[in-house]
Amino acid sequence: SRLLLHSGSFFLYTPRPGAYLANPPFDPAVVAAMAVRMEALLEASDLAGERLTFVCVVPAWTKPRGPHLPAWQQLAGSPHTTCALTLPRAQHAYVDGEQQLRGKGHACGRSRHDTSLLVLQSAAAAREVPFTEPMQARLRRAFSLANTGEHPLQKTANGC
Repeated sequence: SRLLLHSGSFFLYTPRPGAYLANPPFDPAVVAAMAVRMEALLEASDLAGERLTFVCVVPAWTKPRGPHLPAWQQLAGSPHTTCALTLPRAQHAYVDGEQQLRGKGHACGRSRHDTSLLVLQSAAAAREVPFTEPMQARLRRAFSLANTGEHPLQKTANGC
């Protein structure tokens, strides 16, 4: 993330081959613009034969109402989407981006909504580094409440 932080806007950035995590602001216009940019980058990677992967963390905007659904469908329906996981809100936590400002005990929080983990890959990445069932299971565990030490119905002393 340091590389992207110092490289300016994602929309102007051209990544090197590799894998990247995308956790955009949960705004439909930003997610839709991100999807368009990722498609362009993945198409360029396909033409160059390079491996490029994006793991996108966005709300599971799957309900058939409101302005959110088209942005989610744009990512989930991409020809480059090789995996789509849904994490039920009651079964996962997140690390608050401002945990350093709030002090100890406020780093983790329960998600307010189901979350989609969408993996978009260039053809070379999908072929050479497929997003297998064991990889999917590891990703689910990484987001799980069990990873934070929290019982699903009880908050721990550390705030997670």
